[in-house]
Amino acid sequence: MDDNGPFWNWVLNRKLAFGPGLNSEADAASLRRHGFTAILDVDQGNRQNESRWAKRHSLRYLGREYDRIRESFQVISLEKLETIASRIQDLLLTEGDVLYVHCGAGCGRSPTAVAAYLVRSGRSLDAAERIVQQDRECVWQGTDRTYRENLETFARTVRSP
Repeated sequence: MDDNGPFWNWVLNRKLAFGPGLNSEADAASLRRHGFTAILDVDQGNRQNESRWAKRHSLRYLGREYDRIRESFQVISLEKLETIASRIQDLLLTEGDVLYVHCGAGCGRSPTAVAAYLVRSGRSLDAAERIVQQDRECVWQGTDRTYRENLETFARTVRSP
């Protein structure tokens, strides 16, 4: 496993990472310096600033409405898990991006999105959960725990013929 960055956690050999939203232009510069090419914003709370910072540092900012997972502390629907897992897969495999996925704090929605991608790409749910929880103690703690509740059902639907 790669070393984690100043505020993110690597998931796949310097191809995919997740964490909190960007707080400043310096965060965008740090992502670029570490080889990222795109930001998938599932929060969209700071969309205008983040898209401007990303552009200045030659990062693709991806934050469309259908990418958004609202901060509701509610279970994420199976449809949304499939949509976001497919989106991550497309960005990694088709577009060839080095991708940073983020929500607000990097503890609920973004690790759930990344775990859904890992399951969709063939990992077991247990393995996916271990990967996103490694080195990031806040994942699915407190009110964020509800975001992961549909992952087990999602994993079963992905595995069924």
